[in-house]
Amino acid sequence: MLGAASAPAQVPGDGAGDLAALKTRALHFEQTGQKAEAARMYEEMIRLQPESALILASRLVDLQVEMGDEASALKWAETVMARHPDPAAYRAAVLARLGRTDEARILLEEELKTELQPARRTALHWQLAEQCLAGNDRAGAEAALRAALEESRDDPQLQRAAERRLRSFIDDRGPRRNEEGSP
Repeated sequence: MLGAASAPAQVPGDGAGDLAALKTRALHFEQTGQKAEAARMYEEMIRLQPESALILASRLVDLQVEMGDEASALKWAETVMARHPDPAAYRAAVLARLGRTDEARILLEEELKTELQPARRTALHWQLAEQCLAGNDRAGAEAALRAALEESRDDPQLQRAAERRLRSFIDDRGPRRNEEGSP
């Protein structure tokens, strides 16, 4: 009976060790709430085809965050960050999802000290405002939103978005996310 309990469940794609079968199994495990097994399938896919890590690492971050495995989530986040256009913002988002909002906030504040591009600074301020709100720091959130508005002054479209976020916050609805779901 012990052997039967430790054997993996039979799912579609069993018996084939190729990537398609592993993908089918991973998706099945995700759909049935077996996140650890899904993560194991994705990791096996990466072992067999290392270049797939660029695609699968972000999925592994999501699964590890959902399972509460901080170490694994941050390990896979490093893989994502190697190719991410804004690695610090990505890491801050992962930290926040792990409930480490103070660390996320510190990371964003440090990034703002060296960033010179107004559009990126605006986005970092928006993300910082979200972390302030998560930590019940409304004054910090408002300051970040006002800083984002100031940063966006040379870009009319970005400035309108910054104005909407600040207005929304002042109306006590909190900062809005854009249509793509990004801060």
